[in-house]
Amino acid sequence: MKQRLIATWTRNFYSAFAVLFGLKLTLAGNNIFGTEGFESGYKILSKLPLLIGNDIFGAALLAALISIACIPWLRRGEGRRGVLITSMVFQVPHALLAAVSFFATIYVGGPLNKEVIELADGGAAPVAGEAPAMWSSISHYLGPGQISCMLGAVLIAVGVYRFFPALAKGLGARARLLINAALVIEFAIGVLLLPWLINGHLWGIRIHTFGLERSAGIEMGWSYVKPAFSWMRGKNSEIENEFVFDMSSIALKKSDRLEPLLTGATQKKTNVIVISLESVASTYIREDPSRMPFLSRTADRDGAILMGNHYTVWPQTMKAFFSLFCSELPYPTYRSIALVNPTIRCESLSEVLHENGYYTALITSADLAYDRKRRFFQHRDFDLFMDMRDMPGREDVWGDSWGLDERLAVKHILDLANENRDKRFFVFYEMFTAHHPYNACKEHEDNPLDEFPAYVRALGYIDDRIRDIVEGIEKLGLADETLVAIVSDHGEGFGQHPGSRGHGAKVYQENVHVPFAMIGPQLAGVRGEATFPTSHIDIAPTILGMLGLDIPCTMKGRDLSSSRKPAAVLFGGRTPGAQKGLVDGKWKYIVEDNGMELLFDLSVDHEEKNSLIGENKDLAGKFGKMLDDWSVFSENLIENYSEIRKRSSCAPR
Repeated sequence: MKQRLIATWTRNFYSAFAVLFGLKLTLAGNNIFGTEGFESGYKILSKLPLLIGNDIFGAALLAALISIACIPWLRRGEGRRGVLITSMVFQVPHALLAAVSFFATIYVGGPLNKEVIELADGGAAPVAGEAPAMWSSISHYLGPGQISCMLGAVLIAVGVYRFFPALAKGLGARARLLINAALVIEFAIGVLLLPWLINGHLWGIRIHTFGLERSAGIEMGWSYVKPAFSWMRGKNSEIENEFVFDMSSIALKKSDRLEPLLTGATQKKTNVIVISLESVASTYIREDPSRMPFLSRTADRDGAILMGNHYTVWPQTMKAFFSLFCSELPYPTYRSIALVNPTIRCESLSEVLHENGYYTALITSADLAYDRKRRFFQHRDFDLFMDMRDMPGREDVWGDSWGLDERLAVKHILDLANENRDKRFFVFYEMFTAHHPYNACKEHEDNPLDEFPAYVRALGYIDDRIRDIVEGIEKLGLADETLVAIVSDHGEGFGQHPGSRGHGAKVYQENVHVPFAMIGPQLAGVRGEATFPTSHIDIAPTILGMLGLDIPCTMKGRDLSSSRKPAAVLFGGRTPGAQKGLVDGKWKYIVEDNGMELLFDLSVDHEEKNSLIGENKDLAGKFGKMLDDWSVFSENLIENYSEIRKRSSCAPR
């Protein structure tokens, strides 16, 4: 019985590990070129011993689980068919999970887990028979290549299990002993030693695994088990003020006072249109301004300014919207405000404007059901909601599960502006174009392995719609009565850094450095581009300040038209593969969820290729503490907002 149990465990271990190891080799190869700045590809391959420890651990746990399930068959002595069936019941789903996680790691930055599944389910369609918002992106990857990979993973699992006795016999006892010893050593290095090595060097090679040490089964299982241990995490910190988080610059001296970023701006109560772009990163506009010529030339217009060093708070739409509207730092995990505290009693931009007599409208070509956005916005004093599901004329235009043709939304915005000439209005317009799979303006088939051309076309399409709104307001004779703010919710990665594809987990420049421009009569004396770091939490107080309205005490950002306070801008991303980071002066600090730290001097290294963490440990330590404090602060504040606000000097009116 004991020998049969060991044989069953061994056979299932190697069957599961063969799948994981094959996919891990492929992932490592996918990251060989251009992933460590000046380090060459062979150094990444030399780190392979660090990458498979969790795969060994995961395969061992799966084999143990299968062996336990097979005990009733093993006791019978002749239950080979039962052992085979039981093994395949576990091995086949595991192989499929490993293959899906392989693609998830490439496209969303880490293996499939609870958080990725919940985000994918975030747009459950409220209308029977209609696809959820995420379907257009998911279906894009259900091609022959992906299906072949999943079938291949299953065949490897079944094949190794089927032929393992013959393979083991052919290797001989000495070879088997060496392989088993190597696996034990790999486990020790990759699981037990890696946490102590992650910020240093091994054999002269910088330890940076890019999250590739994660294993599919371990990641999935732990993501569901981890919340049960959340009570063990203490929420105490050294933060004295529960309501206001200190974001004062660490890199700059406190005596350094900035000139107001919008020097020359005047206050005037006007209409307001905020255009939220989807997945537009400053990186691609700076590389080639002709991709978005209208937006790129904002700094050259009279009465306009481009905030050239602006950052989102999180590469996830609803997180960005919360900070834009409430001027609060976001909740420090993947969960959006719509899931954590949708009725949060911040005094948001739309609420303040509504209180001051504005007609308020939220018009979007996207789906307000996705990420439960409507749950948050329905508490923000909007007089009108219009999304892809109830927009008049939706039946006559192009659309997919993410949204509709932007031209229809633009038409309704200009109609609303024309109909509300006799009173002030505020319109928040959320675009969807440039969201993966970038097919809103697709005129021909692209190489499925190169999605960038479709994305670039989407940028041009977006730029045309921005121009349509600005010029449409001018044709209506409302240019002198309307402030237009243009900002992107987050950026988009195309493999510039490992795991940086799409958006969500990473906080490299292509993910969080986004355009922010304003055009309006308040800026008649302003022209050019501001270069000091700014954040989404600065947008609402800046707009209110330019309108001459009182800024609520709940808002934590700066009024950029008057503030001279240097501050760090903070941002984070969701797991798996999560990063948190900040920009302070010329410095950008990033910490990954495996503990790896990076520090870049953006004044000379805008592409984030050369980490200077080794020469600046003290500064990095201060940055890291600020991010840790933010996590504790924001989790406590957002979960307990009403109670904390009552205890603060910012009591509700």
